[in-house]
Amino acid sequence: MQSLNMYSLHVARLIFVLASSLILTLTLVVGAQPQLVSTDLTLSVEPDVADKGQQVRISIQVSPAPPAGEVFRGIEIWIYQPGGFTTRHGPFDSFPNGSVQFYFTPTMNGVYTIRVTFPEQALANNTIFYASITESANLTVPPIPPPPSYESVGKWEKTASMSFERGGLGVAVVGDKIYAIGGSTEVTWPSFPPSVVDANEMFDPATGRWSAKRAMPTARAYFGVAVYEGRVYCISGMSGGGPTGANEAYDPATDTWLVNSPLPEEAYSYRKRNRYHYEAAAAVLGDEIHVVVSDGAHYAYDPQADNWIKKAPLPGADYNNALVTIDGKLYAISNSHLHVYNAENDSWTELASPPTGLYHAAAAATTGYLAPKMICVFTSDPIPTVFAPCTAGYTYIYFPENDTWVRGANMPTGRLYVGAVAYNDTLYAIGGFTPTFVYFVGASGVVERFLPPGYGTVPPLVHVLSPENTTYATGNVSLVFTVDRPVVWMAYSLNGHPRRPVEGNVTLAGLVEGEYALTVYVVDGFGNAAASETVRFAVVNPARVALLQALAVILPAAMVIVAVVVIKRYKRRQHQPHQSIVESSG
Repeated sequence: MQSLNMYSLHVARLIFVLASSLILTLTLVVGAQPQLVSTDLTLSVEPDVADKGQQVRISIQVSPAPPAGEVFRGIEIWIYQPGGFTTRHGPFDSFPNGSVQFYFTPTMNGVYTIRVTFPEQALANNTIFYASITESANLTVPPIPPPPSYESVGKWEKTASMSFERGGLGVAVVGDKIYAIGGSTEVTWPSFPPSVVDANEMFDPATGRWSAKRAMPTARAYFGVAVYEGRVYCISGMSGGGPTGANEAYDPATDTWLVNSPLPEEAYSYRKRNRYHYEAAAAVLGDEIHVVVSDGAHYAYDPQADNWIKKAPLPGADYNNALVTIDGKLYAISNSHLHVYNAENDSWTELASPPTGLYHAAAAATTGYLAPKMICVFTSDPIPTVFAPCTAGYTYIYFPENDTWVRGANMPTGRLYVGAVAYNDTLYAIGGFTPTFVYFVGASGVVERFLPPGYGTVPPLVHVLSPENTTYATGNVSLVFTVDRPVVWMAYSLNGHPRRPVEGNVTLAGLVEGEYALTVYVVDGFGNAAASETVRFAVVNPARVALLQALAVILPAAMVIVAVVVIKRYKRRQHQPHQSIVESSG
């Protein structure tokens, strides 16, 4: 038993020595982990209230200060001026104490926003990492100009007219093209049945040209239109025989139409029976197309299963309703009411009411791509049945973020029942009716586009695909990134060093062994600057990787072999015969 204990002790000691060697080797090979420092940035503007033409000092202090003999790099100053123009200054190197001084002379009255960006960087031979940080401050140059009147919010531009004049049409965007489908050429409103058309035209915003496409099978107007998986669904509306449940989908890729299950007749039978004017609105929510018709009946269509499900009716609905989706929520505009739909419990919640009744309205929403997220509604006065004026072409804007309405610039060509659609956050008002006298109207082919407030102020989105947050056994690493729009300048920065402009995806060649922090920077054609997420990766010597891999295999195997040898020797000794000890006497 004593021998067994002795050999067990030897085995334990050998395993301990080998394990200690493995840990020591790995520590020496990999090296010490860098220290991440929480960065603080102090920004001051002196004076913070200045006269136009007076020099202003911008002081920046980053703490903790850089290690002795080093400075911070890549510090940038962005100045957002009252007129919407943005200037970029830098990148700057700091003084040894971590400070930067910059002088600026304002040339406009108003409020300036000063934003300072400090990129993540590694100092002290890549052993100390300073986290990135951004800070902002304001500079006021009185007198402050009065805010623009709500009448001037947004800007209208005219573009090429349609070939076929019509109102009450459906419009949709698929890819980079706009489609204008169906509509009516009636001269009085309302009329039963209306004079409807089956026209289908495609507009190319890049060239400003219209071209004819395959006509809609069921000619109609005032129908709901929605795009799902590249197809334009035209649902319900008014045909030459009155209200219809027709559900037809146009595929631009093949220029063909597909006939689907119609909207249940119960949705429109009352108005058809009484020969009342009838309209439908549609929008995609998740994997369903929601349709709301005159008087508020609400149905959801499943394009995959080709079936309909009845949903909670829209409260306070009128004959004219508009549906839009934004941020995964379905909004319904109906005269003096705005509701949002809750799909989880099939209910509607009323939001802030429009400033006035929105009659004969069409609506479309921006996505946050080039403009802040908002719903734009194009509307008019109610069409009178007796002698009275009717003004068309009002613009009202709803901001879901804070549940508020503002009035925008009036449409240059006043129309009602336009086709409204958003393309790259520019709103298009297509066709419609021009009011003439009492209930007489004229079909229009005019197309005007609306640049909403804040258009061109949303920064680009940059995403780095390579390198990833990992370790590379090569000094040549691919830089691959995506930007959600065309840009005029691109650059990258490694460990906070000055930015290196690039034309696109490149290879980061000749990287030495160490830790890296990479950020990609871009500026778009509007002057908006943006930065990607910071990617941390490491580069190690391939020989070191091979050594680590070999040690990971060899050392555990060596421990097993030693243990086996020791145990075998112990067993052999156990089976050897014990020799007697004979003492001799003299």
